[in-house]
Amino acid sequence: MKIYDRGLNGFQSHFMAFIFYLVLSTLSLAKADVYVLSLHRVGANGGLTLSMSEKDLELRIQILLDQGYRFITLEISLSETTSSEKLAAITFDDGYEDVYTHAFPVLKRLSVPATAFVITESVGQDGFMNWDQLNELKDAGWAIGSHTVSHADLKMLTPVSIQQELDVAQQALREHRLYSSDCLAYPYGQYDQRVQDITH
Repeated sequence: MKIYDRGLNGFQSHFMAFIFYLVLSTLSLAKADVYVLSLHRVGANGGLTLSMSEKDLELRIQILLDQGYRFITLEISLSETTSSEKLAAITFDDGYEDVYTHAFPVLKRLSVPATAFVITESVGQDGFMNWDQLNELKDAGWAIGSHTVSHADLKMLTPVSIQQELDVAQQALREHRLYSSDCLAYPYGQYDQRVQDITH
């Protein structure tokens, strides 16, 4: 089971204000309880995207460290056996550049890895990380996973188009020596049984 915490703009930093989500798509895969902090951006203002400040991010991580949590990448969490150990993971969707400029320094200082799910056609575009930055994250112990090529809603695509979104994204990551996670982040969190059958 994975317990998800999605950080939103304007939320207080107090630990009791955390919001937990059960992500049903991972229940059958996870072998250990993992606390997952799921974000899109760090240090970005406005909008509906899942975001928080560097200060809030550091506070939440430090609280979990003080409570005895060990941080791992999301892929590693799927292979962990059930135990009493407290495990936590951090994920960043889309590949925004502020993850590199604002989140990475915080996590590096705390020796905490994370998983970045990138939209491959956006890599290198204005406001998004480039391939060199992503490789630096990987060298620091981060996992890099696919958020598909174009961030299309997979539920709205044909089976052929879904497979293309997966294959082309994986190929781009491999070409840049970045395919270090078998995990997939569904765009918009949207999927159905048909999408699951194709992506698993």
